[in-house]
Amino acid sequence: MASRSSSRRAPSPAPAAEVDFGSLKPQPVYLISGEDEFLVAQTARRLVDHLCPEAERAFGLEIVDTEADLIGDALPALHQCQQGLQTIGFFGGRKVVWLRDARFMGSLRTMASVEVKAALENLVKLLKAGLAEGTHLVINAPKVDKRGAFYRACKEVGMTIEFDLPTQAYKLEEHAKARATEYLKKAGLKMNDLLLNEFVARAGTDSRQLSGEVEKLSLYLGDRREATLEDIRSMVSTTRESAGWDLADAVGERDLPRALQMVRQLDFQGMSSVAMIITLENRFRELLILRQCLEQELGRLQPAGPVVRMVWRQDAETDQALAGFGRMDPRNQNQYRTGTLGRQAQKFTRAELMRAHQLCVDLHLDLITAGLPGPLPVELLLIRLLGSAATHRKGA
Repeated sequence: MASRSSSRRAPSPAPAAEVDFGSLKPQPVYLISGEDEFLVAQTARRLVDHLCPEAERAFGLEIVDTEADLIGDALPALHQCQQGLQTIGFFGGRKVVWLRDARFMGSLRTMASVEVKAALENLVKLLKAGLAEGTHLVINAPKVDKRGAFYRACKEVGMTIEFDLPTQAYKLEEHAKARATEYLKKAGLKMNDLLLNEFVARAGTDSRQLSGEVEKLSLYLGDRREATLEDIRSMVSTTRESAGWDLADAVGERDLPRALQMVRQLDFQGMSSVAMIITLENRFRELLILRQCLEQELGRLQPAGPVVRMVWRQDAETDQALAGFGRMDPRNQNQYRTGTLGRQAQKFTRAELMRAHQLCVDLHLDLITAGLPGPLPVELLLIRLLGSAATHRKGA
């Protein structure tokens, strides 16, 4: 639940979820911040719409924009906010001042300015003295210093809402799935866990991208409300992050033409050859681990509709065998993803995987020390690894 104002105890930040402003007591000040800039901006817009209905916006809403994070942009914006809050609404109606996209609050240099500090202190005094009935200040910013007096004042007299992103990759993926699920629900679309994994793998973890891809998919489906794997692969755009996954998948499937196509796409998108080769290093390392697990019968592949999943043995021998992998322990991965990788691992012998990984390591070193230009070294490596794989692929 979102935090409520208190004159004596500072409320905790609201969680990174959609806030139901209609169920909360209106606050004099709202500070919305966080790394997920799409959710920050979206929530600020929803809040302003809630506080100031469209019929009242001509005289009741004052928007203060800043073009950059410089001192010269911050000072006039802060002065305009203060003046707006001290101006009574038309005919005594409500007044909303929206300081939109206040990027200067994340700039250490700007916030350290004597002039900016003084302007913020004046604004804090105004907020603590109490705004007129029906007057509200809404601020959205990508980053805010939580140790600063202004942030503490906002917590004390109003509400802070934060949309920070997880730092761990697996938590960021779960966060993205939660956002995608919410957007799908709003669009009235149905998608099982397998398809949701595919959707996020292609669309990436950015909330704006996820929202846009859901909207595009909804328009494409028309009256249909349940997406298929083919729909997702046809309509959902791949980010550079997911294109890197597609490159690794193409190599894992021993599909040379698609692998070469992905190298060219990633090069066009600006990914360096070093980043590509690191992606392949990691994939061959994962395949080598899973190949060993399958050979030792620590787990098995189980068909699950159009895909497979990895089912692990639950015994002390398995725990002991995988204990040394640490964060690379494949049991910590999604079972469908692990199933896909396990199926790919079966397309190579252990010797082939060891050789492929070593060749990737060697090329990685060459790219760093010799500075080989363009994607050509990666393409030559793929031809060397997969060039004779066409027969193998047909029989796989």
